[in-house]
Amino acid sequence: MIAHRLSTIAQSDHIVFLDEGRVLEQGTPSELLAKTDGHYRRFVELQTAT
Repeated sequence: MIAHRLSTIAQSDHIVFLDEGRVLEQGTPSELLAKTDGHYRRFVELQTAT
């Protein structure tokens, strides 16, 4: 599945985070959120900002 919305991918077993066709990082949502400087974490923070 390819998705751009957090609600679509948040329940996935494994995420591959891409930028212009390049793999930037991959792992479970928990693993990726644990990376303080991670691309997925930054994406989540931007999507959930109020």
